[in-house]
Amino acid sequence: MKEGQRIGEELVKCKLAACVNVIPGALSFFIWDKKIRREKEVILLIKSEKKLTGEIIKKIQEIHSYSIPEVIYFAIDGGERKYLDWAKRSVKRPKRKNS
Repeated sequence: MKEGQRIGEELVKCKLAACVNVIPGALSFFIWDKKIRREKEVILLIKSEKKLTGEIIKKIQEIHSYSIPEVIYFAIDGGERKYLDWAKRSVKRPKRKNS
């Protein structure tokens, strides 16, 4: 939980995410080092823009204790317009290359 909170706070502080929900209680089963593992984990629901995905992944890899943290993303098909506008304004704008 503490690691998830640290990651979420850092992503918002760096303006890579408008909001991060830290959802406790995930029980994960997976194979690692040829053994079936069972771990209590948290899920981070990170609201951001697709163009920031690379920076978000890099930041998570810097902070996370796992050598391969799970980072998957999906597109938002829609939502409450005012919330989506707020989220877009809340994240940093990537630097544009000079033409």
